[in-house]
Amino acid sequence: METQTYTVRANKGKPRIWLEGKRLEDSQFTQGTRYTVRHGEGYVVLTVDPEGKRKVSGKPDRPIVDLMGKACGDLDTGTFVVVAYTENKISILS
Repeated sequence: METQTYTVRANKGKPRIWLEGKRLEDSQFTQGTRYTVRHGEGYVVLTVDPEGKRKVSGKPDRPIVDLMGKACGDLDTGTFVVVAYTENKISILS
């Protein structure tokens, strides 16, 4: 499991979490992969799901996951979080 610290940013006044690159690839979140988002008090979990409503964007060599607004759950702009990357799952915890 690989982790990173991250600060929730803002875009047009709404919270935004932007993840990209090799860590996503290592967790099987490659460009075009579908996934689901679950969130609760102080956490957001992304899980690879062939039936998921969301899709990893970007390019094959630079996948991007962009969460904005409600997809960030109750994580507000400026919140420090830990992002944990495991196979087929990314956990974002405050």
